[in-house]
Amino acid sequence: MYSRIVLNILIFLIPAQLGLHFWPDFSRVSGIRLDYLSPTLYLTDIFLLLYLFLNISLIYKFLKSHYKIILLASCFMLLNSYFGISSLNSLFWWLRTIIYLLFALALKLNRIKIKDILQPLTCSTTLAISVQIFQFFKQSSLDGLFYYLGERHFTFDTPNLSHLTLFGRDILRVPSLFSHPN
Repeated sequence: MYSRIVLNILIFLIPAQLGLHFWPDFSRVSGIRLDYLSPTLYLTDIFLLLYLFLNISLIYKFLKSHYKIILLASCFMLLNSYFGISSLNSLFWWLRTIIYLLFALALKLNRIKIKDILQPLTCSTTLAISVQIFQFFKQSSLDGLFYYLGERHFTFDTPNLSHLTLFGRDILRVPSLFSHPN
């Protein structure tokens, strides 16, 4: 029961971009912080880890019966991280990949189907589209509560935002709750 509730919250929060960035040396290039190199703990990661914790016995049984391939994959990941250009960054991304693979495994072991997550997915999609529609008409961010779902503050005049021309009028391509309008 708790597992299902956590899964529904996780699915609802998929478009949320709320995260805590960490800034180790490997996330800087020439002293400039690059967010895509920064390890980030997202709100969805917390619910993802909670879901894995609630399903740990199922996951453990599966992994125990497939230990040889797990050992081989682990050796590859460690070697890849060790010999990579940025070992810590590589290790971080391998850990994130492992978490997502374990999540997919937990969904498979629990026999989760699309109909099981359709309601939170629909609510989440409706929210993201609604935010985008209101942003389009306002031509800026909505701010307020939406900041906590990951909406970044912007106005029509914010530099480096995508614009398009529609019937001779310059219009802002709004990102909704995502970091980019695409």
